[in-house]
Amino acid sequence: MFLTRIYLNPHRRGAKQLMRSRQVLHAAVMNCFPPGVLDIPGNPRVLWRLDYPPSLRSGLPRQGSPSCALFISSPVPPDPSHIVEEAGYATEGGVVVRDMSPFLDGLSAEQRWGFRLCVNPTFRTAAQVNERGQKKILAHVTQAQQIQWVLKNAKERGFRVLTSAEIGGDLPVLENDNGERVDGANLLINGALPS
Repeated sequence: MFLTRIYLNPHRRGAKQLMRSRQVLHAAVMNCFPPGVLDIPGNPRVLWRLDYPPSLRSGLPRQGSPSCALFISSPVPPDPSHIVEEAGYATEGGVVVRDMSPFLDGLSAEQRWGFRLCVNPTFRTAAQVNERGQKKILAHVTQAQQIQWVLKNAKERGFRVLTSAEIGGDLPVLENDNGERVDGANLLINGALPS
């Protein structure tokens, strides 16, 4: 697996077009690979994500370039030269391609990792039906609903959310609804609603 980071310059016309349309960006990412190279059965698919710097998300001032980062995960190394030419930085560090195989080969069961998860927790309800008669898909909107969705789906996705007691150290003093002490039973998860 290869992980590629491409800095996009949001002041360039090509970058504005890519950031405005997911379809255009998806096409640009897929054009980084020669025909047929991704058609090998059993190979992982290409995933991509566009990260905006804090200054563009929040409106707060930030030092340095306001570049956006396009991340591409792929089974073969991409050739993003057309993206760099129209929307990126051709300077040193504008594009970084890393072979992730040594890292991935070093992963094993029961390792502990901290990570950020960006998901859209949804559920289907029979109370509302769409025009085709199918159960309507609705979003979990409260932080509590979103956290419960993550906990419910964690095992199926290959991870588990730990409690502070499992990590150790100073444990917060907690009580359950019956007033009994359950120190360390809190989950190590921070939910954040999108702003």
